[in-house]
Amino acid sequence: MVNGYKVVSLIVMLLMLFSELSCSETNTSSYCPKTIREPGKYNATETLTPEIRRKESKRLYYHGRSLFNEGRYEEAIWEFKRILEQDPESEYCRYASDWIIGTCHKMAPTKERRADILLKLRSEGESALGLFIDGVIKYAVEAWDLREWGHILEAEQKEKEALENYQRIIERYPESGLADNAKYKIGIHYSCKHNYARAIEEFTRVIGEYPESDSAPLSQRYIGMCYENQKQYERAIEEYRKVIKKYPKSLCAAEAQSDIGTIYWWYFHDYPQAIIEYQKVIDNYPDHPDIHIAKDQIKRCSLLYEFQKQEVDTTKHSLWIEGPEKLQLLLELYNLGVKNIEDYQTTKTIDELQGLIKFYKEKGGQKEGK
Repeated sequence: MVNGYKVVSLIVMLLMLFSELSCSETNTSSYCPKTIREPGKYNATETLTPEIRRKESKRLYYHGRSLFNEGRYEEAIWEFKRILEQDPESEYCRYASDWIIGTCHKMAPTKERRADILLKLRSEGESALGLFIDGVIKYAVEAWDLREWGHILEAEQKEKEALENYQRIIERYPESGLADNAKYKIGIHYSCKHNYARAIEEFTRVIGEYPESDSAPLSQRYIGMCYENQKQYERAIEEYRKVIKKYPKSLCAAEAQSDIGTIYWWYFHDYPQAIIEYQKVIDNYPDHPDIHIAKDQIKRCSLLYEFQKQEVDTTKHSLWIEGPEKLQLLLELYNLGVKNIEDYQTTKTIDELQGLIKFYKEKGGQKEGK
């Protein structure tokens, strides 16, 4: 018991020391901060070089993703928020703000609990960071909830207030490191409203006005998404390839590469080409946190291609959207002579399909036409 207490005490001391060296306030641990840095309070990371700060942001981002996957949502939010505080000019800041949104939606068992978290997040006061976080919360959390509850007018008011926040950052804090991100968020707004022409215009401005910022590759990727949403798939692929060529070291280069694979899989049903595109994600971006998605997609497209080679229409009953595990079982059934696999696709569980395979194997397959 005494030894356990000493170990815990040592861990706490190390976390406090690490917090002082990294970027956090002295009474905040790396894993479960109790308070938020006050506006204007000295931040240790301001003395670090951009390279070291970027590495720390990457560490916080990956750690936040890990905490999220473990269901430790509140801790994840604070890791993402620290990125916004210490490195607002990095692309990790853009991703962190999106993950704050997603985590807020995922974490709160009650509205009251989420309100408490949002109140803490908003403690920055009148500053570029305060306006930005408040805008993110209003637009993507509160407005979302209001729409879910059917309060459309109130939701639109929240969205309007968020846009005003972003515009104030651009006008009042042009050198804050968040101005380009604010303009990027405005483009996101028009994209969500399906005003793709205006969205492309805003994203193009980000690229033109902030060519060296990390909002530039994100904006370029969203231009591709706007064309994809308008069913201009060839143009979308062209825009995605610009991300890969112009910003090869950005996080969203891997995502743009995956987007290309998705177009060949989802829209063109060109599974061999989709496999090629997804394989590029694995080969060129092996450290990306979503690399497992590309691996799963390769499995899925390989199985779908096996169906195609046997002249099975993979678009029938949306066969192409099934997961790899179920596709493998359906393909096995098909090869055992069960040609009406669409009858089993939606009505049978994985266990039931495995039972059918065992049955037909023992039976020696199904006779043609049965």
